[in-house]
Amino acid sequence: MLNLGCMVECMLHIEPISRYVNYGCWCGFGGAGEPIDNIDRCCQSHDLCYDHALKKGACTLWQLYITWYWCTFQYYKQRTSCAAVLCECDRQIALCLAKEPIPNKKPKCNRTTSKKKLLYSLKFRFRPRCSIKILSR
Repeated sequence: MLNLGCMVECMLHIEPISRYVNYGCWCGFGGAGEPIDNIDRCCQSHDLCYDHALKKGACTLWQLYITWYWCTFQYYKQRTSCAAVLCECDRQIALCLAKEPIPNKKPKCNRTTSKKKLLYSLKFRFRPRCSIKILSR
C-alpha cells in the first residue's frame, strides 16, 4: 500500500491519488458489493489481487501495508516474493486506471458502507507520503 499511490500518481501524471479514495464500492480500504463502473472494477481487481497474495501465503496482512518495493513498469527487483506480488498488483491497477478518464466526481456506492471498509478507513486513514521513480523506455 505504501507504493500504490506513488505508482498510480506516476502512471496517470496526477496528484493526489485521493481522487480515487472512497470512489464507488471498491476504491479505498475494504470493499464490497457490485462495482459501479470501470474505475471501481479496477479497484475491485486490485483488492482481489491483494486477497490472493494473502491466500496463497505470499504476504501477511501486515506486509500488505508496510512492504516497500522498487518497481518499474518493465521489471521489478525485489528482496521478497511479497514485494514482487504487491508490485504486480499495483502495476495492474495503474494500467487499468490509465484506460479510464480521471474522475472529477466520486460516485458513491448504492449500498451502506460495509463494516470492513469503515474499520479500515478509520484505522489506516493516514499514510506516509512516498516517492517512487518509475522508469520508462
